[in-house]
Amino acid sequence: MNFRIPKYLQTGIKLVLTAAALYYVLGNVDLQSIWLLVIKSNKVYLLFALVLFIFSKVVSSARLWFYLHKLDISITQRENLKLYWLGMYYNLFLPGGIGGDGYKTYWLRKRSGKTTAILISTLLLDRFSGLTMLVLLTVGLFYTLDILPELRFYPWIGVLLVLTTFFIVYWKVFPRFLSIFLSSHALSLLVQGLQLGAAYTLLLSLDVDTFLEGYLFIFLLSSVVMIFPLTIGGIGAREFTFILGANWIGLDPDMSIALSLLFYIITLIVSLYGMRYSLGSSHQIE
Repeated sequence: MNFRIPKYLQTGIKLVLTAAALYYVLGNVDLQSIWLLVIKSNKVYLLFALVLFIFSKVVSSARLWFYLHKLDISITQRENLKLYWLGMYYNLFLPGGIGGDGYKTYWLRKRSGKTTAILISTLLLDRFSGLTMLVLLTVGLFYTLDILPELRFYPWIGVLLVLTTFFIVYWKVFPRFLSIFLSSHALSLLVQGLQLGAAYTLLLSLDVDTFLEGYLFIFLLSSVVMIFPLTIGGIGAREFTFILGANWIGLDPDMSIALSLLFYIITLIVSLYGMRYSLGSSHQIE
């Protein structure tokens, strides 16, 4: 007998977590100070951060195309990019990327006739390759910080175990994707590196010139948290992580939330572009 939490209860739990996260965040920052930081940020750096983020999404869509190509799905790079952007748009409204991945599965099933199971597995492999590289960079930045020096060695063991396990999964369960194991992870590293570069540029726009590695570490840590659908649309999860991280390693909480807010605005702007592919017009995916 399989036990599943009813959807209404899942939604209720997420609403409670969202409210609790926002309550905690708002009680630990100065909103006026954050607003001033945002409006006074350097617009040239903001534009550069936007460009880096867009490039990261283009590379991420290319990584997905390699997986679909291995499934013998006939889809052009242009169609794939449109599908990816439309998925980002849907992710604005449903948590954890479920909306975007759900639509991509539906569209690809109609296009290719592949089973839902194999399409979902492929999308999960694509996501996990990104997650492993995200964790790798997070551990790398953790190593540069002067915190918990007695634990610095153990995260690398975890990363090695994850990569080894993931390779074995490719080898034994998904052998058709084994030939793109290294290339997909290289693309994932580039994706995360570009987004880390965007965060670094946002810090420059806020005129942060000290302890940059601390802010970047918490940024990566919050990106890991954002993968899990704990709150409605991820609202409050990144900010909650930033506040906890700021208190943990001695960052400015207002500056941390300003960074989080600017990154969210960039994500929102880029994702909204996918709206044009959901309209009944010539912009739709072929």
